[in-house]
Amino acid sequence: KIRPLGGVTRSLLGKLVLLLLVFMTVPVILYSEFRQADSEKRRLLLESVRAQGRLIAEGLRPLLSREDPSPLPELNDAVKPLAANFAGLKVLFRPASDHGLEDFFFVASEPPVPAATLKAERDRLIERGVLDKLAQSCQVQVPIALRHLQGSGTGELLTSITPVTTKAGCWAVITTHSSTEMLGTAIDQPYWKTIEV
Repeated sequence: KIRPLGGVTRSLLGKLVLLLLVFMTVPVILYSEFRQADSEKRRLLLESVRAQGRLIAEGLRPLLSREDPSPLPELNDAVKPLAANFAGLKVLFRPASDHGLEDFFFVASEPPVPAATLKAERDRLIERGVLDKLAQSCQVQVPIALRHLQGSGTGELLTSITPVTTKAGCWAVITTHSSTEMLGTAIDQPYWKTIEV
C-alpha cells in the first residue's frame, strides 16, 4: 500500500517538530540542574571559608585583645602561621574613637604587602565596598566573594571579613584565597559565565 505524499510530509514535519522540541528543552533542563548543583557547591564553599575566617579571627583574639604591650609589633609574626599556601590574611584596625571608613589602618598581611602600597591597598578595599558593613557595625561577619587585584597585579578572591571588637577598637580579619585555587568554581561570578556553560 502506498501512502499519499501529504501523509509522509505531515509525519516528517511532526517528527521534526518533536526533535526541535527535544533540542530546545533538554539544554534548558540540564542548565537548570547544573546551576542548582553549582549554587549548592558555592554555598558549601562559602560556608567553609567563612568558618575558616572565624577560626582565624578567634585564634588572633587573645593577641588583639591585649592592651599592654600593644599587639601591633607581634601581629605580622602571629598572622604568618595562620595563612596557608593558597590562602592569605589581611588585618585592618579602626580605633574605638573613630567610626568612618577612612579610619581603618592596614596593620598586617600575609603574604606581606610592601609598605609603599599599603595605603593604596586599603583604599582599593574601601573603593570596592569591602569595609562598608563593618564601618557601620563592627559586630557582623561579612561573607563575600569578591575578586580583588593586589598592588602587584596578582588576582585574589576576598572570601570573608570577620570583625574582632576590643576596648582599643575594631579589628577586621580578612581572609583571601588565590584566584587559581578557586578557578574551578563560580564563587564570584554568575553561573552562565562558567567554563561548563
